[in-house]
Amino acid sequence: MRTRAVDNPAVLETRIKEYEERTKPIVAELEKRGYKINKVNAAAKPFDVFAELKKKLQL
Repeated sequence: MRTRAVDNPAVLETRIKEYEERTKPIVAELEKRGYKINKVNAAAKPFDVFAELKKKLQL
């Protein structure tokens, strides 16, 4: 397994904090307004993530 420069605790903590502060509220507002938000398990293998996205987007 390869590690990346962004795979350290400090960077991950910052990314999670930014998600909670910036992205999560926008997604919640879009859902409240009736937009369909497709969620996938991004922790899965890349092929499985791609397959799930294709299915949800009906491609």
